Amino acid sequence: MFQTHLIIGGTPEKRRQEAIKLRDTRLGKPIDTISIPPNEDISIKIEHVREVQQNVSLRPLVSKVKTVIFFEMERASMETQHALLKLLEEPPSFVLIIMTAAKKESLLPTILSRTIIQKIRNTTEDFDWAKHYTVLQDTLNEEDKKFSHGSEFDTKEKAIDWLQTTLTSLHQKLLYDHSKQKAINQPYVQFIKKTNRALNTLQTTNTNPRLLMENLLLELDLGKK
Repeated sequence: MFQTHLIIGGTPEKRRQEAIKLRDTRLGKPIDTISIPPNEDISIKIEHVREVQQNVSLRPLVSKVKTVIFFEMERASMETQHALLKLLEEPPSFVLIIMTAAKKESLLPTILSRTIIQKIRNTTEDFDWAKHYTVLQDTLNEEDKKFSHGSEFDTKEKAIDWLQTTLTSLHQKLLYDHSKQKAINQPYVQFIKKTNRALNTLQTTNTNPRLLMENLLLELDLGKK
């Protein structure tokens, strides 16, 4: 069964790009994609939700999934969001629902509880990857720290945010090492592969985030500093 995703942060265009990227990774196609609202000048109305509810009863034509993308959910009234709840509670097994919004606070708590939240960072310049990498090294240096840190991830949102942040940090570290003509550290590569697999698992299944993160951290190794 596919899940509902909420993409927040960044710019409207970046959120749109991430929504399309997520659809593509789940083997969706434009022909089987419903975009709400149909253009940027229209708010999301109850009529749109009703149209979607009728449409998703039909299986996709050529894709593995039928994707519904609600762009900029802050343009949906509380009444419209309440109407959307029924679809989120019982979506057909072949339907992938993606929503975008500047901030999660613009959505009802009952909607947030039914979504996997993905946060976009505005720019890599705003992110102190070196500081995060240092903290990461310190955490992975001791087994007890690995386990205790893993037990902190009691929600998918926390785990996904950490995994995405860590991947950004590692990619920036690789770019930095390359600029200094350093050899590629193979533990980094394995680290990135394992972290990517964990992120995909969290985004596509109902895996317990705490157990996944505890096991992942115990496996991870950055090698020598």
